[in-house]
Amino acid sequence: MSDSHGVREGDGVGECMIELHPGADNVVVDVRGEIDQATRDALAARLGEAITTGRPVQVDLTGVSFMDSWGLSAVLAAHAEAQERGVPFEVTNASRQVAQLFVITGVAVDFGWPTFAGDG
Repeated sequence: MSDSHGVREGDGVGECMIELHPGADNVVVDVRGEIDQATRDALAARLGEAITTGRPVQVDLTGVSFMDSWGLSAVLAAHAEAQERGVPFEVTNASRQVAQLFVITGVAVDFGWPTFAGDG
């Protein structure tokens, strides 16, 4: 079952689409587009919705073309909330640019990612 209405935020230049896909065992938060100051609140709200289900949350960043510190702060706040509630929380499929943001800010290790960017 998919939450087909999603949330679309942005200024027309950079847009973000966030959909929840609840499953029997987890909730996948499918994020596409750009995550920045204009779209941070929408991401934070959807991550909060996913966490309140009590099921493990998988944040799929496959379709994220850009993320800045505003987006990272939304993910980190949701991760902290999930930990407080005892809800497993993982971030997957980040592009090289997004993964590098996690590495240079020192939070890659919190998600079990390598702390260096390899060539592969």
